[in-house]
Amino acid sequence: MLLSKGFEIEMYTGTPQGEIVGLSDQIVASLDGFVREPDSRNVEYTTAP
Repeated sequence: MLLSKGFEIEMYTGTPQGEIVGLSDQIVASLDGFVREPDSRNVEYTTAP
């Protein structure tokens, strides 16, 4: 079996109440390798397998 990704680190960027803070766009724009989740509250960094 071939792995499609290595480690995945996912970070929540909203409030405890679930409100979007707006950091995910800034993180993705500023840091290579980070992608935003569809709901805009999480960002993730995935390494190669």
